[in-house]
Amino acid sequence: MCGICYCYSENNNASDVVIQQFNNQRERGLKGFGFVADTPRPKYVRATDEKSIIEKLRHLKSKEVLFHHRLPTSTDNVFNACHPFRIKGSNGNVYYVIHNGVIWNDDELKEKHDKLGIKYISIQPDGRFNDSEALAIELVRYLSGDVKKLEVEGSIAFICKEYKDNKPINLYFARNQSSPLKFRKNKNGVIQISSEQKGKSTSVPVNLLHKLNYRSGKITTKKLDLDYYDKTFKRYSKASYSDYDYYDSLGLSYEGSASGYKSYNDSRWYSRNRTGDLESAYSLGYDDGVDDIGLSIDELAKKIVEADAKLDMLYFKDKVKFSEIEDAEFELNYYQGCLNGRKYARAVNGL
Repeated sequence: MCGICYCYSENNNASDVVIQQFNNQRERGLKGFGFVADTPRPKYVRATDEKSIIEKLRHLKSKEVLFHHRLPTSTDNVFNACHPFRIKGSNGNVYYVIHNGVIWNDDELKEKHDKLGIKYISIQPDGRFNDSEALAIELVRYLSGDVKKLEVEGSIAFICKEYKDNKPINLYFARNQSSPLKFRKNKNGVIQISSEQKGKSTSVPVNLLHKLNYRSGKITTKKLDLDYYDKTFKRYSKASYSDYDYYDSLGLSYEGSASGYKSYNDSRWYSRNRTGDLESAYSLGYDDGVDDIGLSIDELAKKIVEADAKLDMLYFKDKVKFSEIEDAEFELNYYQGCLNGRKYARAVNGL
């Protein structure tokens, strides 16, 4: 879960609106930041700390700002894993992409991209990378016309800005049922798109790609299949995991976080590492001693969808206790950890 923000304002105060929006949804992530703004050429800035990025925004005068703040899941809070991701398309245009959610088939996407000679900027020394970069690359391939279908699985809300010769030509945004995205345009022509919004706003309809053309000023839509639950369900129901029912995930020391968080982050690391073995994996359990929750892979997929929706609902409620959000995050990461642990078991056994 992360926070995404976009603002367009003729008064050159888009950065002020973005800062206010960030403060309204800051619980969505405080570890990794970035923005692109027109000044009038694109100004691209990323940072790992809040103070430096807000300072740059406060001194920025721009009509348009695209901003991201991160809650890391796939990597630590490092500079090269911060959004936006800058991707050059095969058409020569440059795209800046921000994403909120988790991509499930990121390993498969990266393998495909590696074969195409595409380099990831978020790759870490231990092999981890930001799963959002996999989405960003595949999205740009889709928008550039290299692929006819966006075959990405996960919880998805994104905003993407396309430039040609350093001038913006299109703004794209979309979401699926598992990630929130709000839209608002006021009487003064100020446009806001963000994960959350206070006051009157509209939820962006799911599975529709919205395209704002800068020349015409019009927004058009087209169908975009991002409904990931059915894909996830069918994808993992193809293989039997009965042999691994007692082994649901991996857990290592992850300072300052609950065991569910440990499971999620470390099982993702192991699923990419490929150098581990089952014997060592079995010895890595939860701190609270839970080894088997008795759920099938299909039930886990459904639980993840439900837990993700529950967490988003809490963020939209007024006067929610922080402990409720912590509990919901624990639950979501617990199920994600179980699923990733089984993905690891499948990988090391060649299933």
